[in-house]
Amino acid sequence: IGLFEENLKVLHPFMPFLSEEVWQCMAERTPEQALVVSSWPDPGKLEPEVLKAFSYTAEVISGVRTIRKDKNIPVKEALSLACIISQEIDPEWDTIVKKLGNIGEITTISEAPEGALSFRVKSNEYFIPVAGSVDIEAEIKKITEELNYTKGFLQSVEKKLANDRFVNNAPEAVVAMERKKAMDAEEKIITLKKSLASLSGA
Repeated sequence: IGLFEENLKVLHPFMPFLSEEVWQCMAERTPEQALVVSSWPDPGKLEPEVLKAFSYTAEVISGVRTIRKDKNIPVKEALSLACIISQEIDPEWDTIVKKLGNIGEITTISEAPEGALSFRVKSNEYFIPVAGSVDIEAEIKKITEELNYTKGFLQSVEKKLANDRFVNNAPEAVVAMERKKAMDAEEKIITLKKSLASLSGA
């Protein structure tokens, strides 16, 4: 009950009449105990590790949904998710990934499987088998085009970073952003190559 009452306090500014009605129905209260004059909930102590795990889980779910959208895989179709773990993660969050991503099972593997598309979260790689769900030949062509584009993009960024005049005169934040672009492109190239190799063996 206490948790529900705290939630009503947070909800009250957005739904004042409904939340006040529920508040009054939960217990007999005097006018001085009305929700509108109640004290704001104490946020308590933040748990950085929980926030970090939540953010990571959100990225995994986003990766699954992106593949569904790009490959026109119905949301109601349950998928399997496999992971090569390089960075330890809390398995307690797997339930949320399964629920929000409609994942039937999550397994840990040591090598990239054949006939699967992949995405990366931090240093961990995730794979979704798609054989039979997508046109493999069309997907190989699409990934090859994206790989070639990313390679060209990386070359342009590396060329800029190799220019001493740019590195020495540009603001530090701009140089740092270009270096991050290069790092992200390198990681994307690795992921695309693995997806291509996996589909080519399907």
